[in-house]
Formats: sequence, C-alpha cells, structure tokens
Amino acid sequence: MLGRIFKSIFGLQEPKKQKGYTRAQLAKELEPGLNALFGAEYEKYSNKKRKHPRYCDPLRAIMESGRPYTLSQLQKRLGKTKGTVAHEMSQLRKAGFLITKKYDKKISAYKYRNPS
Repeated sequence: MLGRIFKSIFGLQEPKKQKGYTRAQLAKELEPGLNALFGAEYEKYSNKKRKHPRYCDPLRAIMESGRPYTLSQLQKRLGKTKGTVAHEMSQLRKAGFLITKKYDKKISAYKYRNPS
C-alpha cells in the first residue's frame, strides 16, 4: 500500500528494506579497525614454536632449574592443586619436555626433575 502512495505522490518506488548485517559483512567492516587497534598486541603473542599451553609456563620455569621437586613442593610453589600440577606435567611431556620421576626412600615420595 505504501508503495502505491509513493508512486502516486512522488512517482517513486518504496525504498527497499535492509535486513541488517550478516556476520560476514560485519566482520569485513570491523576487521581493519580492530587490526589497527589490536594488531600490534596480537603479534607479541604469536609464538608458533610453542608446543605446550601457556598456563604450563610457570611449571616449566621451575622444572628447568634442574632441581628435583616433590609434587607437594610444586603445589606450594605454584599455588595449584595436585591434579592441576599433574595435568600440567602431562601437557609438558606431550609437548616433548622431559620430566623424570624418581622415588626418594628418605621422604617416601616421588621427586620430579628435568635432567637436562
């Protein structure tokens, strides 16, 4: 009905309604501005040589000292639970970081270290 009114009064057609942006259109328009804002920040963290998750870095730094640690010592130093420390060790091992486990009879506990 509106189209007929436009045609009769102005000799024009009713303007087409835009449905809004699709995700692709929105991404295409926002990408240059976001890259300008955050591009330099993202480049700092692009370390493609990393094979382990970033959350394992504190444990890796401790283990690289070469000193043997028990699981409870690692828990205290990192402030994490036993399961979390064990999980992070498994992630480091999967990434190729060597961690040896040796039983210490004096304290009746396993000690973990990086032999290199």
